[in-house]
Amino acid sequence: KSVASLSKVIGENGGSITLVDPTYEQLGLCYAACMKTDRPDGLYTTVVCTRSNEALGLVYSSKSSIIAALQCGRGVYYSRSRGGLWRKGDTSGHHQTLHRIDVDCDGDALRFTVTQNGDDGVKAFCHLNTLTCWGEPRGLRHLEGTLCQRLIDAPAGSYTK
Repeated sequence: KSVASLSKVIGENGGSITLVDPTYEQLGLCYAACMKTDRPDGLYTTVVCTRSNEALGLVYSSKSSIIAALQCGRGVYYSRSRGGLWRKGDTSGHHQTLHRIDVDCDGDALRFTVTQNGDDGVKAFCHLNTLTCWGEPRGLRHLEGTLCQRLIDAPAGSYTK
């Protein structure tokens, strides 16, 4: 039946239709239901990217970490070394603002799109205190860093300032 015909039948019988937003748990479990994994621990490979699709690193997610990420709006992953949830930035101060979660075309990987933040002014995803796990920036990100540093280091009276 179409929504219109269903609505008419419900209205004639004194009923109503109510749309209810899913809970974070329901939404997280829906993401997980769309996923498959061949890992014996049931974890999902997760690529963490910026809003401009720059890959920051590779991590793992569990059902509970997906739910936790949706609840707090931050990057929350599963730490294999700690054996539990890893809220990025709780110890380092380099937390993330979560913008979206995507499932890849095969349903075997997630992408978390985030903004990387840093309480100390350093926006580092990697434990080596770099933005990405692939070393120092290259390309436009490198040029941006060079220009910002030149602005900071420019002597008084410089045309740069």
